[in-house]
Order: sequence, then C-alpha cells, then structure tokens
Amino acid sequence: MKLRHWGIEMTKQLRVLIVEDSADDTELLLLELRRARLELSSLRVESALAMSNVLELEPWDVVLIDHSLPGFDAPSALRLVQEKNPDLPVIVVSGTIDEGFAVEMMRAGAADYVIKSNLVRLPAAIEREVRDAGNRRARRIAEEAVRANEEQLRAVFENVTVGIAVTTTTGKFVRCNSAYCRMLGFTEQELMQIDFVSLTHPDDRVHNHQLLSDLLNKKFSHFVLEKRYFHKSGAIVWVRVGVSVLRHGDGTSTHLIGVAEDITRQKAAEQELTQSRDYLRMASRVSHVGAWSVEIPERKLTWSEEVFGIFEYAGGSPPDLGEAIAFYKWESREVALSAFERCARDGTPFDLELEILTAKGNRRWVRSIGESVRSDDGRVIRVQGAHQDVTESKRARERERQLQARLAETLESISDAFYTLDIRWCFTFLNNEAENLLQKTRGSLLGANVWSEFPSMIGSSFETKFRRAVQARVAVEFEEFYAPLQAWFSVKAYPTPEGLAVYFQDCTDRKRAEEAVRESAERFQLLARATNDAIWDWNIATNELWWNDGYENLFGHLRSEVSSSIESLTDWVHPEDREAVVSSLFESITSGSEHWTSEFRYRCKNGSYSFVRTRGLLLRDVSGKAIRAIGGMTDLTSLKLIQEDLARSNDDLQQFAYVASHDLQEPLRAVAGCTQLLHKLYGNKLDERARELMTHTVDGVGRMQLLIRDLLAYSGVDKRTSHPQRIPLANAVQTALENLRLSIEETHAIVQLDSLPTVVADESQMSLLFQNLIGNAIKFSGGKQPHIRIKASKLIAEWQVSVADNGIGIDPEYFSRVFVLFQRLHTRLEYPGTGIGLAVCKKIVDRHGGRIWIESSPGTGSVFCFTLPDSEGGHYVI
Repeated sequence: MKLRHWGIEMTKQLRVLIVEDSADDTELLLLELRRARLELSSLRVESALAMSNVLELEPWDVVLIDHSLPGFDAPSALRLVQEKNPDLPVIVVSGTIDEGFAVEMMRAGAADYVIKSNLVRLPAAIEREVRDAGNRRARRIAEEAVRANEEQLRAVFENVTVGIAVTTTTGKFVRCNSAYCRMLGFTEQELMQIDFVSLTHPDDRVHNHQLLSDLLNKKFSHFVLEKRYFHKSGAIVWVRVGVSVLRHGDGTSTHLIGVAEDITRQKAAEQELTQSRDYLRMASRVSHVGAWSVEIPERKLTWSEEVFGIFEYAGGSPPDLGEAIAFYKWESREVALSAFERCARDGTPFDLELEILTAKGNRRWVRSIGESVRSDDGRVIRVQGAHQDVTESKRARERERQLQARLAETLESISDAFYTLDIRWCFTFLNNEAENLLQKTRGSLLGANVWSEFPSMIGSSFETKFRRAVQARVAVEFEEFYAPLQAWFSVKAYPTPEGLAVYFQDCTDRKRAEEAVRESAERFQLLARATNDAIWDWNIATNELWWNDGYENLFGHLRSEVSSSIESLTDWVHPEDREAVVSSLFESITSGSEHWTSEFRYRCKNGSYSFVRTRGLLLRDVSGKAIRAIGGMTDLTSLKLIQEDLARSNDDLQQFAYVASHDLQEPLRAVAGCTQLLHKLYGNKLDERARELMTHTVDGVGRMQLLIRDLLAYSGVDKRTSHPQRIPLANAVQTALENLRLSIEETHAIVQLDSLPTVVADESQMSLLFQNLIGNAIKFSGGKQPHIRIKASKLIAEWQVSVADNGIGIDPEYFSRVFVLFQRLHTRLEYPGTGIGLAVCKKIVDRHGGRIWIESSPGTGSVFCFTLPDSEGGHYVI
C-alpha cells in the first residue's frame, strides 16, 4: 500500500520506537500521529536493555524518547541509539520546557525537542527528520559511490592496454596514462612539458595538422590515422591513434582525446610482406585482426586463421556467405548485409562495430572493415577487409559510460551544491542544488563564464581562492558572504585536469547564529562593566572565579589581591552567615537546581559589612552535572536601613490605628449618645431649627465613625490577618455576598457567579475586595435592578477576574482617580460613602502581586478587572 504524505510517497509503514514509561502518554502521542494520517507501526520500551535489544533486532525509522525515565534518561537513550545506528533520528518528547536541557540534547545529536503539550509539531518533525536521515544516508552512499566511481575510472584509465592522452587543442599534454608513457618512454611529468607536435615525425606533421584543423572545424567528429612518434631514446614508434574532441555546450572545443596503439611491429611486418596480399594491408590497420575476402560474383568467402578464432568456428574451411552473415545478431545483421551489398555494388567502403553470436554461443563485438577491389575495367571483383575482436574495449567504453552516468546521477542526488569549471572558467556541469542556491538555471550557466555571470565574485575570496586552487593545484576551503544573494557560503574547491570542481553549502543561518553568540558575549561584557553590581563567573570544574570592576567599587577589594577561586566569595562572608551561605550554594549544585539566591553580610576592605543579595544561574552538562555558575551581588545596605525605618513607621501606624479605633471613637460615641438622649428627652420642647441641628450632629458623628472604620480597613491591608494559602475564590465571593445580603435583598440585585479558580491569597482580604466591588455595583445602579456578573479567565501566568455591572458607568477621564484615597465622583447626597473603598481594593490587589483597572463609559455600566498570580507557579508579594 502506498501513502502520499507531506509530498512523500511512502511504500511501507513508518516504524517508530517509543522510549516512554507512560502508556497514557504513548497513546496520546500515537493518537496525534494517526491524526496526521501517518501509517505506522510502533513499539514502546521502558529500559535500556529492552531498547538495546529492539535496536539490534529490528530496523526503525525514528526514535521518540521521553525526557526522564525511572533509572534511565534521555541522554543515555540518545547515546545508545548513536552506538547502534548513528543515522537513526532521535526526537526528545518532554512534558516540560527546559531550554538548557533542550540545547544540550541538540548539541549531543538529538534531532528535535517537542513538548507534550504541543504534540501537533511532532508529525512534521518526524517527517523532516526521517527525510533528513534519508538524505544523510543517500549523501554518504553517494560519496562512497563517487569515490568508487573515481577509483574505477582511474583504474580503467591507468590499466587499459592502449595509450590514452588528453591534450589542449594546441597539442599541450594535460593527462597521459601509463600505457601511453611506456609506449613513448617518457614519464607523465616529462610529457606535460612538451606537446605532441614536437614528438611527431616531421613528414607526418602536415597531414596531422590538416586532420586536426578539420576536426576542430567540425568536418567530422573524430579521425583515425597512423603516424610516427619519436621515442625518448630517439627511436621511431609507429602508432594508430584515434582522435576525438571535447566541446562545451556552445560547441567550442576544449580538449583533444587520443587513443593510441603501438603498431611498430605491425608496420615492420607490413614492410616485410609489402603487398604480398591486399587483405594483409587492410589487416595492418588494426592490431590483432583477422582478414577476410569475398570473391565477386562467386560470393566465395575466405577467412584468415584469426577470423576462425574470433567466430570460434572449428570447421577446416570457412562457412558460406549466408552462414557467416547468420553469426551477426539480428540488429547487426541488417547493417552488415547492407554495408557489404553497397561495397560489392558500387565500392563504398565501411568500418563498423557489430555484435555477433559465435559458433559456441558467446556474444562478442567485432570491428569489421571492408573495401572493394576493382578489375582493370572498373568492375568490383572482390570485397576484402578485416575483423577485430573489440569486445573488451567495447565493454570498457560501456563501463566508462555507465560510470559517468552514475557519477552524474550521484552528483545530482547529494545535498551539497556542486559545479565544475573548465580552464576558461566556464561552467561545464552543475547539479540541481547549485541551481537553487545560485538562483540561476542550468541552461543559462552551462558554457558561461563564472566571472561574467557573478561579477561580484571578482576581487573577493571566491576569485583569489579559486585561482590559487588552479595555479597551485591544491584544495581550498573558505567561507564568504556573497552580497547579491545576501547569503553566506561554505566552499570547498578542488583542482581537476579540466579545471575546478566546487562544492558549496548555504551557511547563512549558522553564521547568523555565530554572530548572535558573539554579540551576546559582547553585551555581557558591556553589562558587566556598566552595572553597579558585582558580577561573578565561576568555573566549577576548575574552581576559577572571575569578578568584574563592580566588585572593587562595592567592596574596595582589589581583584589582584583576592583569591581567584570561590573562596574569594565565601571567605569574606560574615562568620555568622558563612555556614548557611556555603550550605545553600552546594545544595543548589547537588540538587539539580538552576538557580541559587542568598542574602548575607559581606566584609568590605575597610572592615565594615555590607548587606548583599547574590543571585546565580547554574549551567549543567548533558548528564546534569553543574559545570559553571554566573551571577551578581547587589548591595542592599541602604535598602536594609530603609526597611528598618519603614518597620518603625509601620509600628507607629499600628499604634495610631489602635488609638483611632479606641481613643478617638469613644468620645464620638459619647457625643452621639448624648445628642440622641437630648433629642429623646427634650425633642418636643425644641423648635424645628434645634431639632435639625441635632440631626446634623448625629449624622456628622456617624460619618466620622464610618471614616475611621474605613481608614482602619485601609491601613489593615498591610497587616496580614492570616497567612496566604490556596483558597477557592468562590468561597471569598460567598462570604462577601453574605455580608451584603440586606443590600442585595433591598435592591433585588441579581449576582451571576461563573466558575472561579483556586489561588494562593489571604481569604479575608479577598472577601473584602469582592465586598467593595459588589457593594459599589449595587450602590451605583442608578435606580435600576442591579445585574452583576463575576467571572475569571486564564492568562499565561495569572488569572484575570472581572466584576461587571449595569450601573451608571464612569467617564474614562476619571479612571485614574477612582482608586485614589478619598476621591469621590459624586456628592454624599447622591451616593453615600467615604471614597476609600476602591483605594482598599487597589491596595489588596497590589499586595497580591496583581493589577486592577476599570473599563466603562457613562450609562453602559462598569467592568472592574484585576489579576492574581496563577497558584501553580506565580510570584506572591503578600
């Protein structure tokens, strides 16, 4: 069954090995993969032994590893996979976000790091890593194939029995194989210093030059000639050389390739036999040949002894012509017969390579040359020629062709971009990845000059390094930014006999990451110099400690005078604090914590002590061992003095609160009581004005008592009545509603309470907060039936709670005033109150580490919103 997913056709199920101790988490993970329509088979293991066994017994496409297992962790599992199968991709799946651990796992070789709360990333991550793993395997196989191809090509070139030479179009030798060097007695290095023209016999040069000129002018694709070379010893060497030309895509010639056979002996034999038989002259054109002839019109066939061997024919006399033609395979038979008939009819010569099936059933390739012999009156009376067994050379050429095809296919499949340049700096090949990175098509670049197509390379490292590689015949490697493409490239270039081979990759992302690291290091150094704190950096493994200039500024100790180890920190701690400081430091190191915080007294050079707070970040290796700590010390001395003054002020405030609640309210109660008694005893004897004054007196005393009560409530927010603990906010709301029961019943208020969270807070203060907000909503309803809704929503690290009403609303220009002490927007006749309630609300929210604000407009009601830290990890200041 085939499944096309993410643009990839998969012909088998994806095999997933899951290292996880939770069956539920495994099921969730598989559910996400199936939801992505992946066809897969999976196996879950929990131990190192089980994982090792299945890695050895079965092939896998990807391994998913949990962050932590009982007695077995992700780093250990990663190392085990790398030992068994380095190409197998590993993805760490964790329930928590630990950036430090994720970075270390990626550095150790993990392919990706996926959070269990975001499993939607997992299918794409698996697809990417399976594809990349396949690319890595393909690249490794391709590189091995390239090396094998190169070795095979080199072996064919060096071990073939005929001489092969590559020259420039002017005759300068570029490359020669061993057979060619042996034939002429020169080493390859010696031949590189001369050209074939100087080695050619003067009598052969003109003809040789004419053939080369016609070849370069495309009058024919190749030619074969016999000529004389001078041996290094001075002797004459007769050779039969076949010459062809290599051309660019635009048709311009680049190199000549000559395949030469030493025919000195044949020439000597030819001279001895001089014209003894015409077919011997034909046979001398090739080495190891057999002669044949057919008499016309008798069509009688004659074979030499060599031809009997080529066709493996055991008869004492040759077969008839029809039987001989039958040896040719069907595709070659028609070609051979047609060429023979033309030669017999009008004398047209032929030179063919044909496939035969010998009398013993063996397949062979033969080169068959034929020409006509005419009578005195011009009639064709004989067709004669020679057969040469070219099976091995044919197979060698086919192997070379296949190797070249495999080499081209390999270069297309590798992930690196690749192109080749000839000696004129023109493109001769480039793969698909090179097209992508250079942003130009193959058709536009082949045959084009690299400096013309990419002029910005001129004068850059591209030009200087490329020219050095070609001139010095050395490999070069460099990284360079190419501005027109806005990209960094990592380049490796190798000289070749034809020019230059270039591998390159886009390394822009890596260079940007390195630059970001460098800038981060610079910012750290600038911060260390700019801050007033004493910054320290401790190498735990070597016990080396570094201080910034702030250390000398704060404490007066010269860095050159103190120890460069952790003792420069611990030895100056006040004796009463030292044990606790050292204990907390090493507890943080051994417990796996990422942070260390401590407050203590630190001795200055003048003998005094400063109150300091130090905070440190612990860095760990992949095994969790702490290897480095970075932190800073802040001088809290002034803050401590302020806190002491504040504590004294708070004590005075508490004393005042006691006096206000007792001593001030007692006279007010006496005035109120006397006034009410006077009204009761003598009210009927007083006139209307006197009774009005007595009423104002009682109301004023009441307002004064209410004001004192609200002030006590405001000041009491700073004094914890109970320790903060986890409480359901709904309980605090119910308490507030109970306290407001009479107001709710009188106004027929409707209070809608949605689901509220559990938070860490002071329950009594939460009740007071809701009582003030709900009470205000009832008070400022504008005569309508109050509708109040209380709800909460979850933010990133906090809860947002809102109390919405349908009252008179507030103009936005007064938003900043409503939370200020004693600020009122209405007269006491319109709405009673002291202007302290919302100030108390703000103070309660501030004490709990939250924020409070209002959203409203006149006539549309108001929404009072406040935030509280999430009880699962928030920071509390109460």
